[in-house]
Amino acid sequence: VISKSTRLFLPFLMLGINGGIGASDSYKMTVEQFDTMPWLVCPRRKTGVYRKIWLWPETQRVIEAHLLRRKEPSRNKWRHLAFLTSHGYPWVNGSSNAASNAFQLARKDAGVPRGSFYDLRRTFQTVGDETMDFPAVSYCMGHTPRADDMASRYRKISDQRIQRVCSFIRDWLYGFSGGIA
Repeated sequence: VISKSTRLFLPFLMLGINGGIGASDSYKMTVEQFDTMPWLVCPRRKTGVYRKIWLWPETQRVIEAHLLRRKEPSRNKWRHLAFLTSHGYPWVNGSSNAASNAFQLARKDAGVPRGSFYDLRRTFQTVGDETMDFPAVSYCMGHTPRADDMASRYRKISDQRIQRVCSFIRDWLYGFSGGIA
C-alpha cells in the first residue's frame, strides 16, 4: 500500500529514473510540455541547456493519469503547472518543499532505507553510460559540454540515440533482456 502523497509524487519518480530529471526541474514543468509525448523537451534549470527525453510507455501512462485527475491550483498563477500537491500548491513553494517530504515517504513505502531524489539522476547517468553513448546520455541529462569540447559544437543527437539510451535504462529497471540493440 502506498500513501496518497507517494501516488501524487509518482510522475516525479518516473521522470527521475526515465530521464534523469531532478525534482527542481519536475516541479516547474507545465501541462503543455507533455503535449508531445512520448517526447519531452525541457530545459535543465541549473544549466539552461535544453534536453530531449523519450518517455517510456509506463511513464506516459502515469503522467496521463495524473493530468486527468490533477488538482485545480489554489491560485491562478499556478494553473500552467503540471504537478501540484493535493492542496493545489506547487511541490516547491518558497521555503516549503513538499517534494522532499514526498520522496522520503515514497522511499519508506518502497522499503528503501536511505537515499535522495538525486539518486534517480545518478542512476540514469550510471546505467545510461553502459550504452557507451556518453554524448546522448549527457544530452538527456542536460549537461553543459566542456568549453574545450569542440565536437559538441557540431554534434547532433538523433531521436534514435535518445530512445536507445532511455530504452536501455527501462530494460535494466524492469529486467528485460535484449541488451543494447
